[in-house]
Amino acid sequence: MSKKIMAVCDLEHEYADKLAQYLEQKQGFPFEIRTFLDVDRLLEFCREKEEPIELLLISESAYCKELQDIADMHIMILNESGKVTYPEYRNVDKYQTAENIVREVMCYCAEQLSENMTQPLLKTGTGILGFYSPVRRCMQTSLALTLGQLLAENYRVLYLNMEGYSGFSQRFYTENAAELTELIYYAHNMTGKLIYRVESMVQRLGKLEYVPPVLSASDLNLISGEEWKELLRQLVDRCQYDYILLDLSDRVRGLFELLRMCTTVYTIKEDDFSAEAKLCEYKEDLKRCGYEDIAEKTRECHLPWIEKLPKEAGMLPYTKLGKYVQSQLMGGMYDRV
Repeated sequence: MSKKIMAVCDLEHEYADKLAQYLEQKQGFPFEIRTFLDVDRLLEFCREKEEPIELLLISESAYCKELQDIADMHIMILNESGKVTYPEYRNVDKYQTAENIVREVMCYCAEQLSENMTQPLLKTGTGILGFYSPVRRCMQTSLALTLGQLLAENYRVLYLNMEGYSGFSQRFYTENAAELTELIYYAHNMTGKLIYRVESMVQRLGKLEYVPPVLSASDLNLISGEEWKELLRQLVDRCQYDYILLDLSDRVRGLFELLRMCTTVYTIKEDDFSAEAKLCEYKEDLKRCGYEDIAEKTRECHLPWIEKLPKEAGMLPYTKLGKYVQSQLMGGMYDRV
């Protein structure tokens, strides 16, 4: 299936070219990009109607009233003056980062575009990496973020934290950001718009993409195992990620089913008797419940002793933990997808 067309029209040639180049290079972006440096050429293209434009992003200075007559084309204004000159359209501040522009455009798409819009070509071979250990305070999240950042240097990677209290709102200042429950809603009610909602929500830690986790453990408890599975299936089918990382906890309903969906499960073990006893009970529970296959694809990780990890998560790949991940966990991963 071919992608729908998003057009960028701006009289500032350098701006238009740079924005279009950013969009074209963005992995998984759900539109084919066409650039127009004058409105007459844009109107000519629209009148030909061979390839209809689904969404037009046009600068305030380039907009003309003739564009109103083009049916079925959504229009967003790149605002240059700071005043809303065309209130009938969604305005986006032109002079902000390209990443923020994309976030606002994708939020508009999730709200306004029809659900039957053609999806981009599906990606196959997505690796789902699960992180789960019955041992507490074992650096599971640090391990997942380290591996995620290292993989993201070469692949498109999405990290999802499924803890009741992840600390992300304080650690990464995501308190007012849209959170994971919104993706669950879209996966359940608006399947055709999920890709736009993902693109509008993702934050970045270096090149690693992540969706802010739930703020309340009670919200996490309300999400069923089937809802988690459906979200994961749609992310794999529609969003063109090479790897999806699941940072799991006991609070996740349907935990074993999600672990079963993983390509590889990373479980941290420790040498003390209490940790070994917990890990033994977990393995026995897998057998008792008929999930022996999870144990077969589990890699048990004995992390090196680290006196102190950096406060900034972006520094994790450069620590002793990063060296461990590179030497012990990443062999052959670059050949997999």
